[in-house]
Amino acid sequence: MQISSAQPFLTKPILSTSIGLLYETDCLNFLPVFRNESMDCVFADPPFNLGKVYGRGEGSDALATEGYLQWSHTWLKECSRILKPGTALFEYIMP
Repeated sequence: MQISSAQPFLTKPILSTSIGLLYETDCLNFLPVFRNESMDCVFADPPFNLGKVYGRGEGSDALATEGYLQWSHTWLKECSRILKPGTALFEYIMP
């Protein structure tokens, strides 16, 4: 993993193994930490904007359609920026 020296490391992984790290955090605060073309794979499970209320005071995912699309474009662009050419982005989304 290559981390930009210009950005502070924002969180610790919730799981660390010999094959990778797993983080649970807001991607818009976390993705800018990584250098361009530094990741082999991104798996995303974003909120589906169905109005779900999350626990622990984390808010809900009830955005206006335009706001949700803008948010989605923002994090997808960041994922594209950090992925190496020819690697994979998996997005879990409801059919």
